[in-house]
Amino acid sequence: MSILSTLISGVGSIASIVYPPAAPVIGFIQEAAPFIEKALPYAEKAVPIIQEAIKDGPAAFAAAKAAAPEFMAQMSSLAANVKKTITGSSEPVTDAELAAVTAHVVGVDPPGWTHEETLRWWDRAVGDH
Repeated sequence: MSILSTLISGVGSIASIVYPPAAPVIGFIQEAAPFIEKALPYAEKAVPIIQEAIKDGPAAFAAAKAAAPEFMAQMSSLAANVKKTITGSSEPVTDAELAAVTAHVVGVDPPGWTHEETLRWWDRAVGDH
C-alpha cells in the first residue's frame, strides 16, 4: 500500500469510529485513493485543461482526454469503480459517465448540469445504492 493510500485509510478508519454511519462512504474514498494517487503525477498539467474542457463541452473534453492520457486513464478506472459501486454494472463507462466523474474530481459541475442537478444526481445514485 502506498503512503497516500495508507494515510487515507488511517484517516478513514478514525472517521468511521467517530461517525459510524459514514463507514460506507469512507470505504468508497479508501477504494478511490489508488486511482487518485496514480493520477497525481499528471494532475498539475491535466486538471486545468480538463476543467476548461468540461465547461466547453464534449468536443473539448475529447481533445482534453487526448492531451492528458495518463490522467484520464486513472479517471476512467475511477469512473468504472464508481459505476460498479452505484449500479453493480461492469459495463464500459460511457463518455458522459467519465465526464461526470472527472468533473467532480477536478472540482467543476458535469457538463450541462447546474450544481443543484449534480447534487440531486448524486443523492439519487447513493440513495438507490
